[in-house]
Amino acid sequence: MILNQLLTHFPAPQFVHEIRLPKSLLPLRLYPPTPLLLYFTMTTWAILSGIEGNLAAYEAVLADIKRQRHLVEELYILGDVIAATPASIKVIQRIQSPRANEPVPQVCQGWWEEQLLILHGLGRTGEPTELIERYGMDMVKTLWDAIPREMVEWVRSLDFGFFELD
Repeated sequence: MILNQLLTHFPAPQFVHEIRLPKSLLPLRLYPPTPLLLYFTMTTWAILSGIEGNLAAYEAVLADIKRQRHLVEELYILGDVIAATPASIKVIQRIQSPRANEPVPQVCQGWWEEQLLILHGLGRTGEPTELIERYGMDMVKTLWDAIPREMVEWVRSLDFGFFELD
């Protein structure tokens, strides 16, 4: 009905009409059948990384997303949600429980998540040598103690990750 009303505002030559429509109007059924070229409106994404257990920073990003002129429909977090801090638990819980009118984050593993999985014998290598070389043995224990096992399972469930290939 809405689409037919839109079409009445356009001239009716024998070629295709160009109309930009929101996805909410799909699927379309035109009566009578009308040649039509559809452009889907762009989906707006927010992409972030490096939260590193900082809930205040994550909340600030979410607040900024809500202030945007265009509705952000997709939120991608490109890793490093956690760090070797117990505050990472609250960040994970917040990501797992988006509020009403917030996009559900799609999260992938980053360096910290990779190190956590290695510590629990779930990574691609057997030893946390990179973590030890960068931060020392104390950081290994801090990371181990910071993230409970059920959170490790959530990190493990993340679909994919970005890893440096140098």
